[in-house]
This record gives sequence, structure tokens and C-alpha cells, in this order.
Amino acid sequence: MSRALLCLLSLGPFGLPAWLPATIHAATDSPSPAPNPDTLMQQGASAYQRGAFDQALNAWKEAAQRYEEAGRPKDQSRALVQAAQASQALGHPKLALQQLDLALALTQQVGQPAWTAQVLDRLGRAYLSTRQFEASAQFLGHARDIAQTVGDPALTAAVLNDLGILGALEGRYDEALASYRESLSLAQTAGQDSLAIRAGLNAGRAALRLGRHDEAQAWLDEASQRIQGLPPSYDKASALISLGTALGDARRTGSEKKDEILLRAAGSLQEAAAMADQQGDGRTASYAWGYLGRLYESEHRYEEAARLTRRATFSAQAAGAPESLYRWQWQSGRLLSAQHDTAAAIAAYQRAVGSLQAVRQSLAAGFAGDGLTFRNTIKPVYIELTDLLLCQ
Repeated sequence: MSRALLCLLSLGPFGLPAWLPATIHAATDSPSPAPNPDTLMQQGASAYQRGAFDQALNAWKEAAQRYEEAGRPKDQSRALVQAAQASQALGHPKLALQQLDLALALTQQVGQPAWTAQVLDRLGRAYLSTRQFEASAQFLGHARDIAQTVGDPALTAAVLNDLGILGALEGRYDEALASYRESLSLAQTAGQDSLAIRAGLNAGRAALRLGRHDEAQAWLDEASQRIQGLPPSYDKASALISLGTALGDARRTGSEKKDEILLRAAGSLQEAAAMADQQGDGRTASYAWGYLGRLYESEHRYEEAARLTRRATFSAQAAGAPESLYRWQWQSGRLLSAQHDTAAAIAAYQRAVGSLQAVRQSLAAGFAGDGLTFRNTIKPVYIELTDLLLCQ
């Protein structure tokens, strides 16, 4: 019999040696005190900034339960709003909407208009992510009205940024740009740096859509300077990814500084990837490496793109993030096809299809009421795979 097995057999309940006094065994039976919900909220926030969204979700859900038991509806509502944010980050939009609906119901017990507006804004944002634009417009409009009535610049700025996103998704880029401008101004007044960055990046993208390339570059330059002032965190890595992809879009608009913009885009994505890797945030790292690979793919630098895409794939696998993984398996397939390695490309596409099956329901929920957009999002994976199979 092995030494390890002998050690295991000599252990009593709870892993303690069987020969210890019974009083010691009994001491281990005493229940541990319930975790403090305020501490759980802090733990959730810390986990979220590391990109550990599953840990954040668990902490915030448990905090909501503890607040309910303590009869603290405002804090319960707050915990549910945070849990919804983690649910969305994990690709569970239906769960996020359920949590936000409950949070909104609890605001009736609280009677604080500003908090009600925050919950309405989060609901509007959640409906944006599911592309239910009519519902989103209703919640966001109500939130804006309340925020302006109570005179809260930070809250008004957040709602205006979300209204800008709604306008952009509906193709109303002039209106979107106006909302982003006002959001940025109010965010600066309220000292909300992260929100100012998001509004600035969004303004740059809207200006690009309108063909205002110089204006777009100015917005992106200003956002870039603000990003550097943020501490290392999930928020900063996400902002760097957004900046990198926006600069990649700007490079394709006919600018005379294409090479310079390409270097800046690549630098932003590399910084985001390194930061996420250092924080152990595999999901965010996978997006940073993957979008960097896509940037090189657009330059027909296929070997470098393939190397970066492999890093993105590995990070997504390590993080257990199929909603990210299928993108990079698909990208790998495109790169292999471009290098005329048909057999390996087919295998990569088949892996992408397999990963898609694992998240198809969640992706479909994310495009609720917009089946055409959902099909157009994933349809190319199947079409390109079929083309490769036909070419064998």
C-alpha cells in the first residue's frame, strides 16, 4: 500500500488525524459566521476589476441575499445591479435582466429618485445589449428625465452616453455624437474619468462613421491621454482595447498617417494584453491578443497574426470563455486559409463551430428580437467552412 494511501486511511473526519481527541473533532463542527455583505461587495468589486467575473457574480449574489435577510432593500438592489453587470460580462443577458427587474422593484421600497434612475439606466443598457431598442429607449429616456430633474451630472452623463450608443446602433450618428459630447462634458464636471473616456471613444467612433476623420482623431487622442491616467485594472485594459480597435478603424479611413496610427493601435492592444495577463484576466487578455491578431491580419501579415491568434485562443481556453474562444478559432481558420493550408483551416473552423454550439443560446439571447443580426453575426463561420469543404 502506498504512503499516500496510508496517510489518507489514517485521517479521520475533516482531514484530521484519527487519533486526535474527540473534542478537537467536535470543535470543527461549529458553523462559521455568515460573511458580512459589505465585505462581499468589496470582494466582488475587486474580483471584477481583475476580470474574475464569475467570482464577482457569486460574491454579489450572496451579498444580495444577506442584505435581503437583514431587511436592507437599497443595498440589496445595489448588489443585484452589480451582479447583473457581472452576468452581462459572462454572456448571460437573460439573467442580467432578471436581476435588474428585481432591483427596480426594490427601488419602490427605497423611494430615492436618483437610485431609481441608475437602475433604469442599467436596464436600458441591458436591453441595448440584447438589441431590444424600443425597450431600451423607454428605460433610458425615463432615466434621463429623472437624472436631469434631480440635477445629478454624473448620472445624467452615464445615461446620455448610453443614449448615444442607442442612436449609433440605430444609425443616427449625428444624434449619437451630440449625446456623447454632452456626456463627456458632464462627466468631466463630475470628475468621472472612466465615463469621460468611454464617451470620448464613442464620440471618435461616431465621427468616423460621419466621415469627420480629423475630428475623430482628436476625440481618440484626448481619450488616449485620459486612459494613461487610470490605474492598472479591468477598466483600463478594456479602455485600451476600445482605443486600439477604434484606431484600427481610423487607419482604414484614408488617413495620411496610416503607419503611425497602426503603431498606436498595436501599442494600445499590446498594453491591454500585458496588463490583463499580469492581473490573471484571461478573458480580457484573449480579446486584446485576438484583436491585435486581427489588426495584423488586415495588414496581410499572416504569420504574426497567427502567432497572436494562438495566444488569444490559449487565453480564452484557460479562462473558460467560449464566447471569446470561437472568435479566435474562426480567425485562425481565416489565417490558415489565406496561407493555403486548407486541411488545418477546416479543422480550425470546425473547432469554432463546436465552441459556437456551447454559447449559441446565450448569443441568440443577446440578439433577442433581431434574429437577422444574430444570423449575420455567426453565419459567416458556417459559410466559410462550407466553402473550404467544397474546395477540397
